[in-house]
Amino acid sequence: RRSLVLGQRQRSERGEAARSPRARLASRGVGSTASRQGASLGPARNLAEYLGILDHTTPGGTITGRFSDWRSPSVYRAVGGRHNGYDVALPAGSTVVVGWPGRVSAITRWYGREYGITVISPDGFHTTYGHLAPCVRVGQSLEPGDPVGAIVRDHVDVKMKNAKGQAIDFAQLVPL
Repeated sequence: RRSLVLGQRQRSERGEAARSPRARLASRGVGSTASRQGASLGPARNLAEYLGILDHTTPGGTITGRFSDWRSPSVYRAVGGRHNGYDVALPAGSTVVVGWPGRVSAITRWYGREYGITVISPDGFHTTYGHLAPCVRVGQSLEPGDPVGAIVRDHVDVKMKNAKGQAIDFAQLVPL
């Protein structure tokens, strides 16, 4: 994986495909405070509340991968191991929003046009939203309900770690 700041050069090198998620979000009016139904949403306390926040912009998300599910080697991982997050199935192009406030700390290329976008909360929790075409930039502040990207294939991968780097199963309660 390679982290990068999405500067003007990278956007122009990647061409129209890199701008299309942002254009799709803008064409739907997503991203402005006025357009967010959840403009006054607080941070999610668990997975169910995150799905509720996500439902404001992209209804119908279904959990298809669970915390600690086994994953075989693939283009995303060299060796098999536990999946320390949740997969939420949604159609390609669907808007993904954040469930917790914070600042974008990294945009990491996963595979092809798919990126992982990591948001660090004021308490030091890291939440990564993966398999996305980003519509944010490193350093950008986000609030619950703000868009972070668009799904490239068929799901978003959401993972959370505490300030010590330990994976958190946020299905029950986020210890914020």
